[in-house]
Amino acid sequence: WQRLLVMCGGVLFNFIFAIIAYISILSIWGSGYIENEGNAIYTDELGTEMGFRNGDRILRMDDYIPENFGMLQADLARRGIEKVTVLRDGDTLDIYIDRSLIGDFMNDPNVFDLAVPFVIDSVMKSSPNYDCGLASGDRIIALDSISTPFVQDSRKYLATVKGGTVMATVLRGADTLNIPMAVDTAGRLGIYMKVPGIKTKENSVASGIPAGFKLCF
Repeated sequence: WQRLLVMCGGVLFNFIFAIIAYISILSIWGSGYIENEGNAIYTDELGTEMGFRNGDRILRMDDYIPENFGMLQADLARRGIEKVTVLRDGDTLDIYIDRSLIGDFMNDPNVFDLAVPFVIDSVMKSSPNYDCGLASGDRIIALDSISTPFVQDSRKYLATVKGGTVMATVLRGADTLNIPMAVDTAGRLGIYMKVPGIKTKENSVASGIPAGFKLCF
């Protein structure tokens, strides 16, 4: 029994140290996350099979309203969710979950990727497009007439025109512009996109203790 206590003690104190560390981090610095509200998913073949589409905004899982975008996949699997309500093209839609796909769902990290709007933040100084005329806030809606509502939509096409040029259709306020852009040999445009900001949830010591236990386990 003494040897058993020594063996278990090492494992147990790993958990205790992790709990103390998480409580300290959450109480002092809080926890940062991407907010689910206002953000959309970019899904893959498995997500499409389950009924999701690119641009869906997840409003509710059964009666649970998710707050953390990064936890959507874990929330759906661990809570035994049967119905997901999404906002699609201005309408709400209920998607009923096939629980037989949950095993594949948990092993696929790209079912609920963050759909990043193709909105310009800035252009790299080393970019071949530094002086092409793009401005912060411009939104690229198409490349060579191929629709690109999200950044992910552009990647496959840009890979086919490495080292060439594309004609970007750009929305700037109420105006639509056509701007030629160079594509480098890696299939990139050399621009920074605007991405959703990180929201920080602050905790007191009292709220940090249960949050630390939850995060650890």
